[in-house]
Amino acid sequence: MIEADEVSVHIGQKALLNRVSIQVRPGEIVAVVGPNGSGKTTLFRVLCGDLSPSTGSVWLEGWCLEDWASTEQARKRAVLPQAATLDFPFTVLEVAVMGRMPHLEGSEGTRDYAIARVGLDMAGVGELEDRIYPTLSGGEQQRVQFARVLTQIGEQPSDGRRYLLLDEPTSNLDLAHQHRILSTARNFACESTGVLAVVHDLNLAAQYADRILVLKDGEELTTGGPAEVFTEGVIEQAFEVGVQVIPHPVLDCPLIVPLPETSAKSRTAQIAGGSIFGPQAGTSFGN
Repeated sequence: MIEADEVSVHIGQKALLNRVSIQVRPGEIVAVVGPNGSGKTTLFRVLCGDLSPSTGSVWLEGWCLEDWASTEQARKRAVLPQAATLDFPFTVLEVAVMGRMPHLEGSEGTRDYAIARVGLDMAGVGELEDRIYPTLSGGEQQRVQFARVLTQIGEQPSDGRRYLLLDEPTSNLDLAHQHRILSTARNFACESTGVLAVVHDLNLAAQYADRILVLKDGEELTTGGPAEVFTEGVIEQAFEVGVQVIPHPVLDCPLIVPLPETSAKSRTAQIAGGSIFGPQAGTSFGN
């Protein structure tokens, strides 16, 4: 299990996180949602070990994260950041096989390339293996990076437990590939992998996550299953937008329907000024 125990992050007088706790167990997907600036990426960086908390602690398999050697961490858990910059003319297959680095004792072998090709196929980019990575579109590059982290944990460790940490893995992807990425994450969860995903799309979180942590202003607003967390009151409080939550017509999860122009801020601005854009708003811009 990966666990953050009341972690806080302070920059000067500002608290980016304030006593947030979260657990990611093998076999489940945990989604972190919240408005921009709520602390999602800060929490992600703390869980990855890229950022030390000001207070609190992070644990991996019962050991403080700081006590793990970086190579041993990398054999058990893979991290997909929001963006991965790579300008060198590597092929797609070469980028994917980079995920095998923590497992190598020499150069890559036939088995390493075989595992990388499986990762590419899972990410839906197997046919691109000979393409030069910087020539790909942004969405294609994101899927190749996803293949890289799948390659990194493509073999189960001896205890069977592994972890996949994803920061906005669907941000640049079309609808089909969004679901492909999260379906693949679900398949890994079914094989004793603990998955944490920072997600902006609430309906994707509702469909794929077992538990959801909602952050606002660096603090935990609530946590629980999709039906517990995604209520109209919680969503309006977190995102300041009106919604209707209805049963999904096909799946056993809630469906969130945003209601236009119902946020408290929009109503306040319209009432205070008569119009957001001034007294001429609503009139024609032409003759």
